[in-house]
Amino acid sequence: MVTDHDTGRIAWMAEGHRPDAVHAFFDAIGALRAAFLTQVSANGAEWIPAVVRARAPQAQICLDAFHIVKWACQALDKLRTRLAGELRAVGNTTRPPPWTRACERCARTTGS
Repeated sequence: MVTDHDTGRIAWMAEGHRPDAVHAFFDAIGALRAAFLTQVSANGAEWIPAVVRARAPQAQICLDAFHIVKWACQALDKLRTRLAGELRAVGNTTRPPPWTRACERCARTTGS
């Protein structure tokens, strides 16, 4: 799915989540219109930047906020888990600080 971030409207859709689908988008808009793209936001799939660079090399590739927050919560959860384990290993069994619950809520919300 391609969304126009200025309007919030869906600009183009295709079935599948693979390079062929993104190439189909660029085929549909053509090289002239692709040359006007300035930013492309993506979900972090490793193959998307290669397609965008090949078809719209001038466009800046950005990651979407949802996945950035998800990955940050996952990293914080790993750190929290490791630190809690280290504290238990030395005999500290106090409850974790309240901010860790925010990461747990994020993990439940994002399915990670």
